[in-house]
Amino acid sequence: MLAGETLKTESIGLQTGILLLFHQLGGVGAALAGGINYDLFQNYQVLLLINIGLSLGTAVRDRPGGLFLQLFHMPITRR
Repeated sequence: MLAGETLKTESIGLQTGILLLFHQLGGVGAALAGGINYDLFQNYQVLLLINIGLSLGTAVRDRPGGLFLQLFHMPITRR
């Protein structure tokens, strides 16, 4: 949906391709961050704490979209 609005196209193939591209880039970034973290600390404790913090921030019920989305000014709009 966001890709269609940004690109001003209704091509499902193009939107799907962009979605998959960004998904793959996110996976590459996460793998690099995990590897660098392990090289520095020899464990994954820091990443576990970050993951717990992000999960708790997203699970806040009294804010639409959760705390994480509010911090980055990306509110979820309902139709």
